[in-house]
Amino acid sequence: MSLTDNLKILLERKDIPKDVKELIRNGFIVHQESLAKLEKSEKLYRSLVENSRDIIFTADMEGIITSINPAAEKLTGWSADEWIGKPFRPKIHPEDLDAVLRGFSTITEGETFPTPEIRVLTKSGIYKPFEIKGSPKMKNGRIVGLLGFAHSKHELRVSENRYQTLIETALEGVWITDLDDKTLYVNPALEKMLGWSLNEMLGRGVEEFLSIDSLRTFEEKVKERFVSKVPSSVYELSLIRRDGSFIKVRVAGTVLLDDEEELVGSFGLFTDITTEKEAQDRYRNLIEFNPDAIILTDLDFNIITVNQQALNLYGVAGLEELIEKNALELVVPEDRQYAIAIVEKTLAEGKIFRFEYTLLRLDGSTFPAELIVTAIEDLKGDPTSFIAITRDITDRKQSEARLIESEEKYRTLVENINTGIFRVSRQGRLLQANFAFISMFGYTSFEELASTALSGLYVDSEDRKTFVEELYCEGQLNIKDVLMKNRDGIQFWASISARVSPNGQYHDGIIEDISERKDAEETIKQIKLEEERYHAMMSHFLRNDLQKIVSQIELLSYENGIEKILEKEEVKEIVNIANRSSKTIDLVTMIFEVLQRSPFSSESTFAEEYAIKNLVETLPINLKNTNRSIDLQFPELRIAHSGYLPHAINELVLFLIHSTEKAAPTSPIIIDGHSYDQHFCLTIRDYISTSIPKEICDRLTSKITDDWESHGFYIGITLASVVMQYLNGQLKIVPYFPYGNEFQMWIPNTMINRE
Repeated sequence: MSLTDNLKILLERKDIPKDVKELIRNGFIVHQESLAKLEKSEKLYRSLVENSRDIIFTADMEGIITSINPAAEKLTGWSADEWIGKPFRPKIHPEDLDAVLRGFSTITEGETFPTPEIRVLTKSGIYKPFEIKGSPKMKNGRIVGLLGFAHSKHELRVSENRYQTLIETALEGVWITDLDDKTLYVNPALEKMLGWSLNEMLGRGVEEFLSIDSLRTFEEKVKERFVSKVPSSVYELSLIRRDGSFIKVRVAGTVLLDDEEELVGSFGLFTDITTEKEAQDRYRNLIEFNPDAIILTDLDFNIITVNQQALNLYGVAGLEELIEKNALELVVPEDRQYAIAIVEKTLAEGKIFRFEYTLLRLDGSTFPAELIVTAIEDLKGDPTSFIAITRDITDRKQSEARLIESEEKYRTLVENINTGIFRVSRQGRLLQANFAFISMFGYTSFEELASTALSGLYVDSEDRKTFVEELYCEGQLNIKDVLMKNRDGIQFWASISARVSPNGQYHDGIIEDISERKDAEETIKQIKLEEERYHAMMSHFLRNDLQKIVSQIELLSYENGIEKILEKEEVKEIVNIANRSSKTIDLVTMIFEVLQRSPFSSESTFAEEYAIKNLVETLPINLKNTNRSIDLQFPELRIAHSGYLPHAINELVLFLIHSTEKAAPTSPIIIDGHSYDQHFCLTIRDYISTSIPKEICDRLTSKITDDWESHGFYIGITLASVVMQYLNGQLKIVPYFPYGNEFQMWIPNTMINRE
């Protein structure tokens, strides 16, 4: 039975006097109060032990740990299970063990002994310094072990240094005052902020540094802290600097308590918000003069205020026309639910969204707009209102429409242009290509071509490798001629130009089939060779005819003696040779002139325009002593020509005259003409001239012969062939066998005037 039960029995007995019962009752009350205090003390002690930052432990007389608080694991890493029931010696630094044992021995003898700095092994393998104090642990009047306290000097140093460094290096000002608001400490940041040093501020009241309009605010906050027991608060003050200027600060203040939880002073963190306040003024001006319309509403979209640009945008004269109007009324009905959904999304995700819809002016007109809506929050992070920035994008929409139209035109141009356009990745994958590029290689779809290795489009795959290396080395290649092939293996020459993208991941280029140009270049090259041959031919004929003249004179001199006078016929022969040589040179010179000219067209400046009949009738043909006549049989047409055509006709007629072997004075040279769809054919023929061999015909109508010595007789026909090619026409030779020839001069209709 407990003491409490016994006391209750005694108080119920009637044989005990009242004064004794009163004494017992008072003793019982004192006993109950003692028990309550003891229980409270035990709880406090247990709380102190459990929450202490220092290690608190007990050990028996053998040095075995019997209890230890949670701080041990935090400071050493060893858990309570790794301490309890184990000797402390293995965890003491060898050099410190003797000092620990001496202290332990002293304590077990009944004395309190503070040990010097002891290094204790942590679980991480390093030693930490501790200051250990111990006292005897008593039980029933005898020593049964020790009670120890281990204070981490390392943690204390780190904590003190960290706190000191934090205060000294803080960007915000720190101001510590006593209960009378007298200055105890300010950090360097606050010294710099106010221009006063710590020594100059010590002992001075905070109110000495406050502007008049901040005194009341400060007094109210002090009252909240010390009277209303508000532990901390945030407010703004205006302080006076040493030079008399003012500085706006935001104060985060809190109370300072001693170990017994009694108020001893205040701690304030001061942030300079002068720049912030100035920025707010600037932002206010920025909003007012912003070119975009800005509207502030409450959470129900009721308009609170707007800037001047909003008034202009919505076509109202004064603010009162929009105040208290719901902002949704400025949105066309079909877009309102969308607008509400965007606002809800803004609140839910805390993001700023940019979106477009159609707005209404008060006069009922509409316009496309871009809006940015965001929520304005209080210090707790709760939304209090919305701000909407509106921009009229009518011009932009019109520009976008024009851009889309332009892009469509560009796309149409790209797709229909004859030049191939492509984009290829650096790894060689075809990314884009127009139809001209696709069809150039014989494919019908982009997908089909994209699945083909690009190196397979080159006749020599090394050309592809060289092209890519040069392109990505130089950044661009203007023109590069490459021999390509289509899917059927047909080769063609292509000109490629390309430029590498800024990020170097792909290149864009154009490709053009230049096979015709290459053929033209080859033709020009051939013409140059033919020009050189004609130079050689002219030199040959000149040298050959001069040699004939010299040989004839030498022969006559040898036969008749050097002093003999030449006969008239002999002189005539020499003159004929010279004349033929001169004419040959003239013809070769004319051929050379024609070859030097660009192809003739009807748009060129004509030397003359003749009726065909008149043209033929005025030819400088000498029919004297030839027994030949010319029979003209063609309609009255006019022909524009370059001046070379009469010479060509003249030489063809002369060839028929000079190559006549069969005397037939009744056989004329017939000249007639016939019209066709694209040409007018002028025909010159006879039936008694020596037939031109077929192989000679082919060579004369296709290209200039190389065999000058054997075929110099045909130099006049060669002139006619070159002139017809120059006029974009054609000379055809039809030999009759055994005698006769027909020359067909096919002249383009563009040179014929039928009016």
